[in-house]
Amino acid sequence: MTTNTPNLRTEVLAGLSTFLAAFYIIIVNPAILSDAGMPFGAVVTATVLVAGFGSLMMGLYAKNPIVVAPGMGINAFFTYSLSTGISFGFISWTVLKLLSGNRKEINPILAIITVFSLFFLWI
Repeated sequence: MTTNTPNLRTEVLAGLSTFLAAFYIIIVNPAILSDAGMPFGAVVTATVLVAGFGSLMMGLYAKNPIVVAPGMGINAFFTYSLSTGISFGFISWTVLKLLSGNRKEINPILAIITVFSLFFLWI
């Protein structure tokens, strides 16, 4: 089996396509979740922090140079089925999942935004 020898063109195209995919998620994910009543700026911040942390861990710890970003499927389901469909707010949903012990079902972005939202409501 031969080893692939990457050239500059391949590396630039791979980096550009990865950047555009991550940029798309960073813009579209907050747009979806802002329809559920979440503040757009807070969701952008949480998306960038989660994607950055996950990508760094994949590169540095797992030695796998891929970009990790939040999945938008569960966020779209949450926004358009739970939040706007049956009017069940994101703070109520996340707190209910935490109290019931179903922590694995909570999207990390929703948990971060809920903590920040509760903090800002408290102050």
